[in-house]
Amino acid sequence: MRYSVHALLVIVLLLSCDSGEKLPTEALPPLTSVAMLEMSFGAENVPDEFIIWRIFGLSVSNLGDICVSQESHVLIFDKNGKPKTILGQQGQGPGDFQRAGSSNVSPTGHLSVSTGMYNRFNIYSPKLDFIKTVNFNINEQYRRFVSEMSRSSLGISEIFAINENDKVVKCKTEITTSESPFFQYDMILYEKYGEIHLLADYNSKSRLRVGSQRGGIPFFGELNCAMLPGNRVAYTHADHDFIIEKNLGYYILNVVSLDNLEVKPHNRWHFIQAVSKIAFRSLKDEAFDLVFHDGSHDWRQVERDIKSIWPMVKDGGLILVHDTENPVKDYKLYKALGHIRKDKVTLPFGYGLTIIKKHGGKVKVNLKWRKGK
Repeated sequence: MRYSVHALLVIVLLLSCDSGEKLPTEALPPLTSVAMLEMSFGAENVPDEFIIWRIFGLSVSNLGDICVSQESHVLIFDKNGKPKTILGQQGQGPGDFQRAGSSNVSPTGHLSVSTGMYNRFNIYSPKLDFIKTVNFNINEQYRRFVSEMSRSSLGISEIFAINENDKVVKCKTEITTSESPFFQYDMILYEKYGEIHLLADYNSKSRLRVGSQRGGIPFFGELNCAMLPGNRVAYTHADHDFIIEKNLGYYILNVVSLDNLEVKPHNRWHFIQAVSKIAFRSLKDEAFDLVFHDGSHDWRQVERDIKSIWPMVKDGGLILVHDTENPVKDYKLYKALGHIRKDKVTLPFGYGLTIIKKHGGKVKVNLKWRKGK
């Protein structure tokens, strides 16, 4: 039987309100029926070099090893959080890092990590043995490919290493024309046997130029991609891959097979752009497993939103409310959730996230929750 998870993101454009009251402090018991801490590591009972204090990238290998990018190296912990080994060191040579950054593990198990040096990535085998450093700055094939498309530069943001040589590359290019002084393009490239194939190419027109310097601010989404099992790549661009029909919209997730480079779009997102009062009218027959609220920060409006969406949440479903313990701005959002007395917990990290589990309803959630001891 096939299950799908329905999630709703509520976006409300209203001004926040501050009543001037102090936020009460109260120790809340852990909500074990919703979330359970399975493992904590990198802070205690580890050698000094394995202490985690600043993360720039995180991924999990096919063997279950946890790879944490931190400063000039990658910390490797086993699946139980036990220190295992350290990859790389400070430097500019093969296998070195200026600052270890974003990392990806492909379905083949190869790990790729940004070195912090422009357009350079370290590639490791499924057993995390160093293979080589890829420097796209001196790669004539990529420079020629970009030049043939009349593009002026190439910036690599992330790669997925399929093996020692083949890879999927997410990048940005720029072009200067007489019609428009600045355009930026988001691309996905596929390198196989030294030959480069273009998988996706998006013109990012939503830019703002101020002054004489080239540059811009993206008003809409970026290009996102990931590798899937079966030698496939999934990608979507929030500025392009959507369909609007009668005030309702659908995001498109594209899946391309690297075996035949055939793209198959999948409409899996239902997008409604409206204030919550209007959006809820079109959702009366919906039933959601998960609702995430990060819209208005006026606690009265948040309370109305939660009460409006409550009947549409399945039995056993979750409602997540963000900014409930904002250290910068006290929004008093605890007031909006005061009518909910149980199965509610707030995670006091960052800006605060409150998790609420609903009980009761005609439709049960299609997810199974593990209870803590």
